[in-house]
Amino acid sequence: MTGSCRGVARLVESYLDGELEPSQLIEVENHTQACATCRERIVLDRAIRVGVRHDVSAARPSASFRARAAASMMAQRWAPSDRPAQTSALPSWGGWVVAAAAAAAAVFGINSRKSNQDADAARPLETTTRASVGLDAMIDQFVDWHARPLPPEITNPNDLPGFEPYVGVPVHPPALTLFGAHLVGGRILPVQEQRNTAMLQYTLGSGHRISIYVYDPRRISTHASRLQARMMSGETDPVYVGHVRGWSVAAHEGHGVGYAVASDLDDDESAELALATTP
Repeated sequence: MTGSCRGVARLVESYLDGELEPSQLIEVENHTQACATCRERIVLDRAIRVGVRHDVSAARPSASFRARAAASMMAQRWAPSDRPAQTSALPSWGGWVVAAAAAAAAVFGINSRKSNQDADAARPLETTTRASVGLDAMIDQFVDWHARPLPPEITNPNDLPGFEPYVGVPVHPPALTLFGAHLVGGRILPVQEQRNTAMLQYTLGSGHRISIYVYDPRRISTHASRLQARMMSGETDPVYVGHVRGWSVAAHEGHGVGYAVASDLDDDESAELALATTP
């Protein structure tokens, strides 16, 4: 491990938490572009975080278990203070209860993961997860990312499906051949907890640069937006189009996946691009 790698290693946790200063963020991005080892470590750490978050959020200890744990901790708190001092380095019985509760919750989450997924799959999509943020809250962020794009994490379009575990929906190269589009690269952008977004950067044959965002519409609602709804020929769902701070933005939802496009094109071209991203 080089000195540069050691310096980046100290920043990985804050990088994944989105807490780095701009200068530190640039340092990590530049280093991982050249260092495959550190880049793979970040990908692995992000995957571990997603897995742990999923298992912990799925854990639902029973009411009786929580009651027993609470009673045990209260008993430990109000126990007589004149007992002989502990001579062992082992934790008190109350400490074991807390540890056991955490372990039980983790085991319960792992064991219940498949049953929860099966139950969600059996329910209609709109009842399993309610979108917790509207597109309005994301438009300015999309424009900022397009205006000042971060370096891509991948440049091979065949690697895009690997983003699905982080975004929660399929991520495939859009059919933009007719536009003469060339993929510059893609990356994952941590919007908020459980609301990651994939950003795909393209250049068109005309020289224009576009950014395509792929997101889970169960988390980010496409419908409530200050963009203008526009019905396109042959389509049953509207495309939402508008200008934000000098950039054109268009959004569309299809087959359970949300797409947004930011560019310097006009509204008609942006709307066509948004439709073309939908399989």
